[in-house]
Amino acid sequence: MRKNKVMRVASALLVAVLLSTCAISGTFAKYVTTASGTDTARVAKWGVDIRIVSGSGFSNEYETHDGDYDGALSVKSVDNAKVVAPGTSSEDVDGDVEFTISGSPEVAVKVDIAFDAKSEIKLAAGDYLDYTTANDKNDTFTLNEEYYPVKFTLTKDGTPVVTKGTLSDVETALNGDAKSYPPNTTLDAVYALTWEWAFDGNDKADTYLGNEATLQSLAYDLSITVTQID
Repeated sequence: MRKNKVMRVASALLVAVLLSTCAISGTFAKYVTTASGTDTARVAKWGVDIRIVSGSGFSNEYETHDGDYDGALSVKSVDNAKVVAPGTSSEDVDGDVEFTISGSPEVAVKVDIAFDAKSEIKLAAGDYLDYTTANDKNDTFTLNEEYYPVKFTLTKDGTPVVTKGTLSDVETALNGDAKSYPPNTTLDAVYALTWEWAFDGNDKADTYLGNEATLQSLAYDLSITVTQID
């Protein structure tokens, strides 16, 4: 009986020693792997600015250039519609159209300019009634090539791109100006579009237009888009 008690006590002591050994060994040696990290970011700068600044473009009235004429206006439409006529220009009405693209985005971008020459005033090559001879309504004159009386000039950053051309010429120039730019490129483009219908000796064609082609018109659409490249 005594022997059994001694054995139980010895066994309990052995277990206690083993537990203490495990606890002590756990304190001094173990496998450990640790990883940690932190990060921060801000939104990349965009900052692109597009402005289309236009004067009146075309007008329903134009001031006179003739010092011998007492009136203030040389052209005025009866219905307040915008019109053009020989001798008028965008300069007469502060009508130069200016559009700018600026900014320094921190992303790659593509610049697209879409110009649609919807209609322009013109006469095809051929024979036409000559309204400059009031006494003979059978007189004609011949145009050997297309006639565009209103001429447009487009500049980019002060450099001529189209000089006294058609709206179609402007369309070709602007639609071919799409470009892509890497991040942090400074965008700084200034375009200016002007027009004039000069007195250039085409009296017969101009007079014909005034009599027969009053429904012809000038019209265009312009849009500018700057898009982030992924």
